[in-house]
Amino acid sequence: MAAEPFEIVTIDNDPSGFLRTEAVPVAVGDNIRSLAKRMIATIDHVQETHGGVVMGLAANQIGVLQRVIVVRIDGILGDPESVDFTTDETAKLVVMINPKIIKSSEETVQSVEGCLSIPEKHYEITRAKRITVQYTTLEGDTEEQVFEGYNACFIKHEIDHLNGILLPDEGEAV
Repeated sequence: MAAEPFEIVTIDNDPSGFLRTEAVPVAVGDNIRSLAKRMIATIDHVQETHGGVVMGLAANQIGVLQRVIVVRIDGILGDPESVDFTTDETAKLVVMINPKIIKSSEETVQSVEGCLSIPEKHYEITRAKRITVQYTTLEGDTEEQVFEGYNACFIKHEIDHLNGILLPDEGEAV
């Protein structure tokens, strides 16, 4: 039986303030594995019903204040010019539990980003070109990885959600 997708919390439909509330750390267990499956089902559902490619989802965006994100990682270069995220087999969804950025490069990149929680709007953001992220996997292992380019941007975007930070807080509407 397929996991049931969540409804996306939007900036216009957030009476409980999930999008502006910092999520809490969690321990890996069956409840977090189930949450991750439903988050992936939500990404799949949004892509099927609205088209395009969803680059990530934070638990806040589905009304769950737990530090869990799912991000689409390009296994080649982290550059959208280098890969078609809809067909390239190296672009995969990765679940990160309790992710935190432990190092950011001084070198930056400009990114134009959209957000499922702020429909039909895009923002130009300046982000670190390279970040080092520490997180826990669904198996309970601690990982530390370096991400560059757009991978770094997508991950930072989702971690911002976990901290109650939205695109309008950091960028300019375009």
